[in-house]
Amino acid sequence: MKFTNLEAFAEKNQRLLLTTVLAVFGLCFSLLSLGNHYFFRTYAYDLGLFNNALYDYAHFRWNDNTVKLYQNILSDHFTLLHIPFAIFYRLFGSYTLLIFQIAAILIGALGAYRFHLLKFGRPLLSLILLLHFLLMWGIYSALAYDYHDNIIAAMMVPWFFLYFHRQKWFKATLLFSIILLSKENMALWAVFLSLGLAVIYFRSRPQLKSALVYALSAALYFIVVVKFIVPALAVGDRSYDYVNKYAVLGNSFSGIITNSLTNPWQVLKLLFVNHTPEPANDWVKTELHAMILASGGWSLLLQPAYLLMLIPIYAQKLFSNHALAWGINYQYSIEYVPVINFALAATLSWVSASRRLLLALLVLFTTGWATFRSFETRIAPGLDKAAIQFYKKKHYRRFFNVEKAYQALKLIPAGAPVSASPVFVPHLANRDYVFELPVVGNAAYVVYLQNEYPEKITDKAELSLLHRVNQLLRSPDWEPIYKEGFILILRRKPNTPAEESVIFK
Repeated sequence: MKFTNLEAFAEKNQRLLLTTVLAVFGLCFSLLSLGNHYFFRTYAYDLGLFNNALYDYAHFRWNDNTVKLYQNILSDHFTLLHIPFAIFYRLFGSYTLLIFQIAAILIGALGAYRFHLLKFGRPLLSLILLLHFLLMWGIYSALAYDYHDNIIAAMMVPWFFLYFHRQKWFKATLLFSIILLSKENMALWAVFLSLGLAVIYFRSRPQLKSALVYALSAALYFIVVVKFIVPALAVGDRSYDYVNKYAVLGNSFSGIITNSLTNPWQVLKLLFVNHTPEPANDWVKTELHAMILASGGWSLLLQPAYLLMLIPIYAQKLFSNHALAWGINYQYSIEYVPVINFALAATLSWVSASRRLLLALLVLFTTGWATFRSFETRIAPGLDKAAIQFYKKKHYRRFFNVEKAYQALKLIPAGAPVSASPVFVPHLANRDYVFELPVVGNAAYVVYLQNEYPEKITDKAELSLLHRVNQLLRSPDWEPIYKEGFILILRRKPNTPAEESVIFK
């Protein structure tokens, strides 16, 4: 099938088409992510705790995070990008990180387009690959749930690949550094990204050498941060917490490595089987593999260098004790987006020019179909249709009056210590003390959203919040100052002691 006219049109209108695509998807991403925040579908975990960190950084101090009760938020995940982002906190407020997240995705997509245009010299094919990038499920699942630093890291990968390919070492190193600084586990991913590049460019001595240097640098950075910096920032003898998420393989890094090498059959099984006692998780991993294949991930089997790049991503997802990480929900799939896109491009380079566009269009169709289908139904538990279906009215509705909620929040004085229901925490994080109910701490105000989990009235989280609020209502130290609809605001009476001590971990 010939696409001569389409190719000519794309060649002539390259800039217009590129700008239009990025603008349309930028609008969709904004409606999805910023819309969720405006309509109170962002939460204490993770936007609330990150916004509190941003507030402290904007005031030139380290963050003692009262949401997570960590003495220093960097003792949780070592994420340094919040520090430069904090410059814009006074301008964009609680939306700052979400805006940077959207911008990063569009910038990453542009980097992929630039790489493909350099590789193929065909604007139409590059545009199709750009659409493939922007339509992958990982982007939408991530945007539907708060802000996450691994999204920033993943979106730097196309530019890193581009400058590595062009041997622009200063720019490549700058992008590589951003990946490392975004989050400590992204440094481990960067090791495998670099090893994959070493395989791809093994015939080029300068690029092979550079790839190995990058891999070694990332490995050293990861070890230093995880073994020394993070524990040093923690209170007491708390070590790097996240290794405990992989107890199915071991309780330490050395144990995990040893068990993986001595029992490879178990490792292989864990890629596919449910290793929790919950039957609801039986097909969650299968759904992930199916989504990857439908999105062009079959090309990974033909491009082992790119499959190598995803080893730590598969491992951190599928070996986790927490099944919510296995599937296609949340931010846990964003790293697949650039790697699958580049693996597909590498595979298309093997195909004759006459069939290349047809295959690219076919993959684009299956990717779009799989993504939009995932908006409606998923095997993985936890799909919030209202959060991800930005094209439907329910995305712009809540079970409470949003306008009145914003008016109610204005009753909380600036800087006053506050404890709030999860959906209010991101909007109230611009203060020294902000807690997530049922933790009250030294809060002077409590903001409670009744029935925050309307689909699960008996949810343990809902009952825990309700029980704590009822305790405060019975206490002589607290008084209600606002009650309308589903929102209740309590104030601690003057000259009364703090409800709880603030103890950091």
